[in-house]
Amino acid sequence: MHQIISTIKERSFFIIVLLFLLNLSCEQNQQTKLKQQEPKRTQNRFNADLEKVNNFDDLAKHLNDYKSVWKSMGINWDYINDVALSFSRWEKSGKLKNISSTHILAIINDLPTQGDLRGIVFDLWKEYQGKTMTK
Repeated sequence: MHQIISTIKERSFFIIVLLFLLNLSCEQNQQTKLKQQEPKRTQNRFNADLEKVNNFDDLAKHLNDYKSVWKSMGINWDYINDVALSFSRWEKSGKLKNISSTHILAIINDLPTQGDLRGIVFDLWKEYQGKTMTK
Protein backbone atom coordinates (compact mmCIF):
# COMPACT_ATOMS: atom_id res chain seq x y z
CA MET A 1 0.00 0.00 0.00
CA HIS A 2 2.83 2.36 0.86
CA GLN A 3 4.41 1.75 -2.55
CA ILE A 4 1.13 2.53 -4.36
CA ILE A 5 0.78 5.84 -2.51
CA SER A 6 4.40 6.70 -3.27
CA THR A 7 3.88 5.95 -6.98
CA ILE A 8 0.73 8.08 -7.07
CA LYS A 9 2.58 10.99 -5.44
CA GLU A 10 5.44 10.71 -7.94
CA ARG A 11 3.07 10.61 -10.89
CA SER A 12 1.01 13.48 -9.48
CA PHE A 13 4.13 15.58 -9.08
CA PHE A 14 5.20 14.68 -12.63
CA ILE A 15 1.75 15.63 -13.97
CA ILE A 16 1.79 18.95 -12.11
CA VAL A 17 5.27 19.80 -13.44
CA LEU A 18 4.20 18.78 -16.94
CA LEU A 19 1.08 21.00 -16.77
CA PHE A 20 3.17 23.91 -15.49
CA LEU A 21 5.66 23.54 -18.36
CA LEU A 22 2.83 23.22 -20.88
CA ASN A 23 1.20 26.40 -19.55
CA LEU A 24 4.53 28.25 -19.66
CA SER A 25 5.10 27.11 -23.24
CA CYS A 26 1.64 28.28 -24.31
CA GLU A 27 2.24 31.73 -22.80
CA GLN A 28 5.55 32.07 -24.64
CA ASN A 29 3.96 31.02 -27.93
CA GLN A 30 1.20 33.60 -27.45
CA GLN A 31 3.74 36.36 -26.74
CA THR A 32 5.73 35.35 -29.82
CA LYS A 33 2.60 35.54 -31.97
CA LEU A 34 1.77 39.00 -30.59
CA LYS A 35 5.28 40.21 -31.37
CA GLN A 36 4.99 38.87 -34.92
CA GLN A 37 1.65 40.64 -35.46
CA GLU A 38 2.85 43.99 -34.10
CA PRO A 39 4.99 44.93 -37.15
CA LYS A 40 2.01 44.31 -39.44
CA ARG A 41 -0.20 46.54 -37.30
CA THR A 42 2.50 49.21 -37.17
CA GLN A 43 2.97 49.00 -40.95
CA ASN A 44 -0.80 49.33 -41.50
CA ARG A 45 -1.00 52.38 -39.23
CA PHE A 46 2.13 53.78 -40.86
CA ASN A 47 0.57 53.55 -44.33
CA ALA A 48 -2.81 54.88 -43.19
CA ASP A 49 -1.20 57.85 -41.43
CA LEU A 50 1.05 58.52 -44.41
CA GLU A 51 -2.03 58.86 -46.63
CA LYS A 52 -3.36 61.55 -44.26
CA VAL A 53 -0.32 63.81 -44.81
CA ASN A 54 -1.73 67.05 -46.27
CA ASN A 55 1.09 69.53 -45.66
CA PHE A 56 4.70 69.72 -44.55
CA ASP A 57 3.70 69.99 -40.87
CA ASP A 58 1.85 66.68 -41.23
CA LEU A 59 4.90 65.16 -42.89
CA ALA A 60 7.22 66.33 -40.09
CA LYS A 61 4.82 64.91 -37.51
CA HIS A 62 4.61 61.60 -39.38
CA LEU A 63 8.40 61.39 -39.60
CA ASN A 64 8.66 61.87 -35.84
CA ASP A 65 5.83 59.48 -35.02
CA TYR A 66 7.35 56.72 -37.15
CA LYS A 67 11.03 57.53 -36.77
CA SER A 68 12.03 53.91 -36.16
CA VAL A 69 10.04 52.68 -39.17
CA TRP A 70 11.63 55.25 -41.46
CA LYS A 71 15.09 54.45 -40.13
CA SER A 72 14.48 50.74 -40.65
CA MET A 73 13.95 51.52 -44.36
CA GLY A 74 17.55 52.70 -44.47
CA ILE A 75 16.91 56.39 -45.00
CA ASN A 76 18.94 59.20 -43.48
CA TRP A 77 16.17 60.23 -41.08
CA ASP A 78 17.96 63.35 -39.85
CA TYR A 79 18.26 64.69 -43.39
CA ILE A 80 14.66 64.04 -44.38
CA ASN A 81 13.42 65.45 -41.07
CA ASP A 82 15.48 68.62 -41.66
CA VAL A 83 14.01 68.91 -45.16
CA ALA A 84 10.44 68.48 -43.88
CA LEU A 85 10.97 71.04 -41.10
CA SER A 86 12.57 73.52 -43.54
CA PHE A 87 9.74 73.17 -46.04
CA SER A 88 7.24 73.60 -43.21
CA ARG A 89 8.93 76.83 -42.04
CA TRP A 90 9.17 78.13 -45.60
CA GLU A 91 5.53 77.27 -46.19
CA LYS A 92 4.39 79.12 -43.05
CA SER A 93 6.53 82.18 -43.77
CA GLY A 94 5.61 82.33 -47.46
CA LYS A 95 9.25 81.90 -48.53
CA LEU A 96 8.49 78.62 -50.26
CA LYS A 97 6.96 80.48 -53.20
CA ASN A 98 10.13 82.60 -53.55
CA ILE A 99 12.52 79.66 -53.85
CA SER A 100 13.20 78.72 -57.45
CA SER A 101 11.80 75.51 -58.87
CA THR A 102 15.35 74.46 -59.75
CA HIS A 103 16.45 74.63 -56.11
CA ILE A 104 13.30 72.90 -54.85
CA LEU A 105 13.64 70.11 -57.42
CA ALA A 106 17.32 69.65 -56.50
CA ILE A 107 16.32 69.19 -52.87
CA ILE A 108 13.49 66.81 -53.80
CA ASN A 109 15.78 64.76 -56.07
CA ASP A 110 18.16 64.24 -53.12
CA LEU A 111 15.35 62.64 -51.11
CA PRO A 112 15.13 58.86 -50.85
CA THR A 113 12.53 56.96 -52.84
CA GLN A 114 11.75 54.56 -49.96
CA GLY A 115 8.20 54.95 -48.72
CA ASP A 116 7.59 57.22 -51.73
CA LEU A 117 9.12 60.04 -49.72
CA ARG A 118 10.33 61.87 -52.81
CA GLY A 119 6.88 61.65 -54.39
CA ILE A 120 5.12 62.85 -51.26
CA VAL A 121 7.33 65.93 -50.90
CA PHE A 122 7.00 66.67 -54.62
CA ASP A 123 3.19 66.36 -54.45
CA LEU A 124 3.02 68.62 -51.37
CA TRP A 125 5.20 71.19 -53.10
CA LYS A 126 3.09 71.10 -56.28
CA GLU A 127 -0.07 71.45 -54.20
CA TYR A 128 1.46 74.43 -52.38
CA GLN A 129 2.35 76.01 -55.73
CA GLY A 130 -1.26 75.69 -56.83
CA LYS A 131 -2.46 77.39 -53.66
CA THR A 132 -0.02 80.28 -53.96
CA MET A 133 -0.76 80.83 -57.66
CA THR A 134 -4.49 81.18 -57.08
CA LYS A 135 -4.09 83.78 -54.34
